[in-house]
Amino acid sequence: MNFSTLKGNILAILSIALWGLCFPVTELLLEHWHPILLTAARLLSGSICVLIILLLTRRLHELREVPWGSAWFIGAVGVGAGTILLVWGQDLSNQVTAAILTTTLPIISLVLGVRARDEKFNMWLLTGIFLSIAGGILASPAFTEKNVVFHGGELLVLSATILYAWYSRCCVFTLSHLSGFTTTCVTLGTGGITVLGIGLGSIALGLIPQTFDLSTQSLVLIIILGTGGVGISTALWIIATRTIGVTLAAFYVNLSPFFVMIASIVIGGELMLVQFLAALIVVTAALIAQYPRLGKRSVGT
Repeated sequence: MNFSTLKGNILAILSIALWGLCFPVTELLLEHWHPILLTAARLLSGSICVLIILLLTRRLHELREVPWGSAWFIGAVGVGAGTILLVWGQDLSNQVTAAILTTTLPIISLVLGVRARDEKFNMWLLTGIFLSIAGGILASPAFTEKNVVFHGGELLVLSATILYAWYSRCCVFTLSHLSGFTTTCVTLGTGGITVLGIGLGSIALGLIPQTFDLSTQSLVLIIILGTGGVGISTALWIIATRTIGVTLAAFYVNLSPFFVMIASIVIGGELMLVQFLAALIVVTAALIAQYPRLGKRSVGT
């Protein structure tokens, strides 16, 4: 495995680690925030965080190169609408079925890639995808559930997963001339503004309650969530997908339950050996899928 490919794999793992470790923070905030308003706050916080990074590294000039029409559409649909569908779908279903459906991200990405004629099926990739999905299910609450019941929100969760795969591919191809951090800043910002507009409109129409918390503790948690779990995490994800491809990076999304468990242990949760096994399966799956490419040049940077 060459350095570029190794870097892409490591960045994908770090991205999912930051995302997963922030789940407990999200749970705390949801006690005082409506999901749509919290989504807008975390997306805008993440965008501002990356904007500050661009400022400190003297790269704000990159914003002049942004194709704002395309970027706004990608951010509004892929990030904004996708997140709302995920939150709505989880509310109408449950965490078990939602966890199962999100493990399908690699196969969805592969189907989109094959349709766009920039990816091909092969036995190594299909074997890796099968193991990755198996590992994701093993790590999710579904593994300990005797009955998995469908409630109607599953189609929304699946739609959100498809939109995220589409968003990731757009960041790789449509916005390829922008750096990973600039792409993150723009798409999170446009997505956050879209969700905020939907939230405020819903409040005005009486569709959702005006539930939010602007206390010091809440704002600190939002900054932490936006910085690590959204801003830096998304930037690392985009860089990783440009290095090893969306489908291979998507394998590591199934590591998220493992990192959620790690975060839970820190705040007093229990150790689950089955999730260590699941994490090992997911990493093995990613290596198997990349076997034909080991030592070859990566997809891009």
